[in-house]
Formats: sequence, C-alpha cells, structure tokens
Amino acid sequence: MAGVASLFVAVGLRAEVAEQQMEIDRTRDAVAAAQEYYNEQRLAVAALESPSRIVAVAESIGLISPETVTYLQPDDRFSVETTADRPEGSWPEVKQHLAARP
Repeated sequence: MAGVASLFVAVGLRAEVAEQQMEIDRTRDAVAAAQEYYNEQRLAVAALESPSRIVAVAESIGLISPETVTYLQPDDRFSVETTADRPEGSWPEVKQHLAARP
C-alpha cells in the first residue's frame, strides 16, 4: 500500500512540475512578446523623431528655413545672479515680480 501511495505522490509531483514549467514557458513567451513590442515602439519613436521627418512635416505645413540666423544677446540689465552666488537664493527678487500677477 505504501508503494502505491508513493507512486501517486511521485505522479502528483511530476504533474505539478509540468504545470509550473508550462507557466514558466507562458511567462517567457509573454516577456518575449513584450520585448518585441517595446523594440517596435522604440523604432517607431525614432522614425517620428528623425530630423528629416521633422523638416518634411515643417515644410508641409508651410514653415521654411530662414536665409540667415540672428542670435540675440541680452544686455547687462537682464543678468541674473545664480543661487550659488547667494546662498539664500533669489526667491525674494522673483516673488516681487510674481506677486502682482494673479
């Protein structure tokens, strides 16, 4: 009788191992599918972000490249101290400009 019981236990354990292996296989398949989808989406984003596509879309909506580019330099009236220059930061100065706005 003990031999029959141990046989049933062994068969039950093998069935459990087989079931767990099937779950592992399904999980691996799901991970592989998710990785493939992720890579496809990365490729799609890269295509959408490509400079040639951006230029083509810009031109299709009427934007044109300028003949010349002018870089602006602010004068000294608008120079700003960094918070590293002032340990307390520049919040009091900024706040006075924001207080007047809703």
